[in-house]
Amino acid sequence: MGMAPPEPSSTQVFSEKGKIPHTNNKILLAVPSFAAG
Repeated sequence: MGMAPPEPSSTQVFSEKGKIPHTNNKILLAVPSFAAG
């Protein structure tokens, strides 16, 4: 159950959960930047 990680989503989800506020902020800042460009 730990030798072969067939679903690395668990790790990604955990990492994303911790970076949700940071990612959201970056996306919000990138959205207007992309629209302006």
